[in-house]
Amino acid sequence: MTQDRSKLPVWAYVLAAVVVVAATVGVGALAFSGPQYAWSSAQVRNGRAIIVAGVNAEVPDEGIVAALDAAITETELYVYANPRIPESLHEPYQRLGADGTSLGVLQQRARCGSVSIMDPEVAASHFYRDLRRQPGWRTLGTAEIAATVQRGAFPERYSQNVPEAEEFFSQHVQEARAYVRSWRYPGPPGEECGRDFLSDYAGSPAKTAAR
Repeated sequence: MTQDRSKLPVWAYVLAAVVVVAATVGVGALAFSGPQYAWSSAQVRNGRAIIVAGVNAEVPDEGIVAALDAAITETELYVYANPRIPESLHEPYQRLGADGTSLGVLQQRARCGSVSIMDPEVAASHFYRDLRRQPGWRTLGTAEIAATVQRGAFPERYSQNVPEAEEFFSQHVQEARAYVRSWRYPGPPGEECGRDFLSDYAGSPAKTAAR
């Protein structure tokens, strides 16, 4: 006996449609919904500060994305204190690391603004200052910009986190722009604040949770 299709329940048609879509685009595509990357409140706060500093300094979007890429690569958007710089332990931080004299969300050298670079906005302002010193930086890709400013020993690392940086930027840039304040954090004149090239060979910071 043939069942009258007009009497099939609605759920049957929905199920059939899902099966057709799954067969066409693959089941994996159906499993994805919303943002691809999840961030903690501390990571979001630090990342927004990087965007705010860039917007305030009128840095083009690609430069801000590069700063986010650098921070994600260096610290996963966490602020690092360094026991070798005792003053840093008195500043707000989320992780501890002992990579040379590197501090903060961008693992910049402590002499560049001292422990003030523990503040993500300050750290980002140093990044953008050094960025503008690079001739032709706007002709480079995101990972190349990040590697050039940071002067890391392993530039290929920065290409791994570009999609995360782009997504974070797109999610938070409008909110950051709404809260831009008029401030400047100039670093010591004539001094760059990227990573110490030699310190990269010691490995990345020990990701020991703190506070």
